Formats: sequence, C-alpha cells, structure tokens
Amino acid sequence: MKSVKIILLKVMVYRMAICTTCICLFISVYYRIKQNDIYNPVSITSGIWGIITFMANLRLYGMNSADDLTYFIILIGIIAFTLGTSWNLRSRMRLTIGTKPFLNDTTSYEINYNLLIAISVISFIVMIYPAIIATRKLFVAGYSLSYIRKNIELYNIQILNLMYNYIAFPFSMAVIPIYSVCFVFDKNRNKKLGILTFLIIAERVFIEGGRFLILYLICDVGIAYLVAKKVYGRNVSIGKRLLMIFGVLLSTLSVFYLSSLRGIESFGESLYVYLCGVVPHLNERINGIIQSGETTFGLASLNGFFEFLFAMTDNFGIGVPNFYLKAKALAYVENIISISSSGLKMNAFVGPFFYMFLDGRYLGVILGMFLYGNLSGHYYKNIFTNQINKRALTVYILIAQALLLSMVRIEFANMYYVMAFFYIFIIIRKPQQKENKD
Repeated sequence: MKSVKIILLKVMVYRMAICTTCICLFISVYYRIKQNDIYNPVSITSGIWGIITFMANLRLYGMNSADDLTYFIILIGIIAFTLGTSWNLRSRMRLTIGTKPFLNDTTSYEINYNLLIAISVISFIVMIYPAIIATRKLFVAGYSLSYIRKNIELYNIQILNLMYNYIAFPFSMAVIPIYSVCFVFDKNRNKKLGILTFLIIAERVFIEGGRFLILYLICDVGIAYLVAKKVYGRNVSIGKRLLMIFGVLLSTLSVFYLSSLRGIESFGESLYVYLCGVVPHLNERINGIIQSGETTFGLASLNGFFEFLFAMTDNFGIGVPNFYLKAKALAYVENIISISSSGLKMNAFVGPFFYMFLDGRYLGVILGMFLYGNLSGHYYKNIFTNQINKRALTVYILIAQALLLSMVRIEFANMYYVMAFFYIFIIIRKPQQKENKD
C-alpha cells in the first residue's frame, strides 16, 4: 500500500511533464497520419519536444527537475505552433504526382548555378585564412575546439571581415539546403557545387569548433529525399542512396571524433544533455526572467533582423540604440548554468520559448509560436502546389532544420540565419520567359 502511494505521489509530481509529453507525441502522430509524411512542421516540432520532455523527465545523470510552469510554457507553445500551421494548411493541398523530370518544368523556380558557384568560390576563399589559423591552433598548439570556438580569429583588414560576416558566413548556412535540393532533384548535378559545399562545411567546422553543420547536411538531404519519394512515388537511385548512407556514416564518425576533441568523457551523457538539458536550463532562465520583470517586446525572438539593421546603422556611424543593447543583454544565454546535482552545466540551449517568453510572457509564447507555425506551414504547403517549387522547398528545408534542432534556440534570433534566406531568394528565381518572335 505504501509503495502504491509513493507511485501516485510521483505521478502527481510529474503530472505536467507527462501531460506535455503525451499531448506533444499525440499531435505529432496525428499530423504524421494526416499529412502522410514525417517532415511536416507539426510532426517535427511536436515530436521533437515530446521526446525532449519525456527524456528530461527521466532525470538521468542527476539532471535537475523543471517546474510545472516550464512544461506549461512548452505545451502552450506547441499548441500555438500547431494552430498556426493548421491555419495555413486549412486549404486542400494540390499534389502533382508523376514521373515528369523536374528540370523540364519551366514554370518552376530554377537555381542560378553560375551565381551559386561564384558566391561559393568567394565564400570558400574568404574563409580559408580563419580555417587555417583554427586548424593550426587545434593540431599544432593543442587547443580544444571549445577554446577555438570562443576565440575566432578573422582578418586585420576591415573589408575582408565585412565579406566574411555578410557574404561567406551567412551563405554557408544557405548553401547546405540549396545543395541538398540539387543533390536529390537535379538529374545533372553540378559536381563543383558538391565539392565547394563540403569544403565550406569543413572550414566552418574548424573555424567554429562546432558540429551542427554536419547534422544540418544530414537533415537537409534527408528531407529533400523524403519529398522526392512522396512526390514522384519512387525511391532515389541506388547510387544516391549508397552515397547518402556513406555520408551519414562518415558524418557520425566525425561527430564522435569532434566530441572527443572537445574533451567530452561520455558521449551518451553528452548526447543526453544536448537533447534534453534544455528543459532544466530553460527552467532556470524563465525564473530569471520572472525575477527581473523585464520584457523585450520582440527584440529577442527577432534579433536576427534587428541585429542586421543596427549593424548597418553602426557601420554608417549612427550607432546602436540603448534599448536594443539592453534587450540583447537580457537575451544573452552564453553564461554557464548548473543543471544537475552531478555537476552538469549548460549554456545557449533554451529553445524558442525563452526568447518568446522574454518578449511578452505567455502572450509572447502564444503569438510567437503561432506566427512561427504559420510561416512554416506556408512554405511547407507551397512545396506541393501544382509542381514542386524549388525555392519553397529550399526555404522550408532551412526552416525544418531549425525545427529539428529547436532545443537550441529560435534561429530567427541569429542574424546569419536570417541573411541565409536572402541568398536563397537571389539564387533561386523564376527563369525569364523568352519572347516568341514571329
């Protein structure tokens, strides 16, 4: 009888966490069946957060628990995101299924390969010097990737730094989804683009000491592959599948190797913290917001747009307003916080909910996630309108990659992520119609 009471007590303690997990997973499965794919924005987002909340509630490795309020904020955010996506999917999607080669569809958006290769070459050249410096620090001086990431060395020449910040770095985020679409859909793929893409990824991995670009490539190619399979009703060719499997294996080995370079003793523990450490970390950040009583009114979630705007005003000598500097300081999450009794610490990973809660408390979470879902649903739906839209697919892949890794942040807080959309829109455009001459 006593053991039954203990079990019931534990259920009561974890009721909000269990409720959040069950609702998220139910929504994910429901939309998986409704849309007949696993990569729709609702299935991705609710599925990921269902797994995150379930794993966080296990509290492995001594991880701290989170308050009911934190789980409630996650739950209303997921529900708002679902409603926002559903609002855009309320009209029946028209899906053209057939065997017509994609490149023969002259009404579709097309990739300007000349411009794409030109920007790829410029980006590769601009990032060579920082990559070499980082590589020397890693293999010659013996610094860890964690140290390198915090001490990136660029150029002493301002124009080269500007090219790095406004061309090379944001384009490196855009080229991965663009290449993924080219790899899966274009019959005559440009081999130069593939080589340049992998070189750019390698440069950024060493410059930043990070590993997420490897995951981006896996996610992006995977989504493009699933879209092709759904639309054309046939699998990608054997050669492509073998190359994809090889790429996944190589990428996985790279992740393990880079993890060891960063001094992580247990990969399982590291993976657990990266996946669901966001919940106790978010809990501490939300408590900090409540205690401070400060609000940023959209400046946190949409920091990527505002950072670009105020970077321009700063470059022209106008300066940066104090209200933005204050908002940026409030949204700073790089300082390390303890999230367990065993000494686990974390920073940065706060999901989209931290920024939206900081922007406008509960209303900020509801409105922000609704608009996020609406935007995601818009581009997801436009992929399948009449014929596949390459631009919509590429944009959606960029959004979907952020949803898959939404335990980190809302990517619209990142200026380079916002700028990546600009490069997609100028590179993928409708072909000019040739005038018929009598």
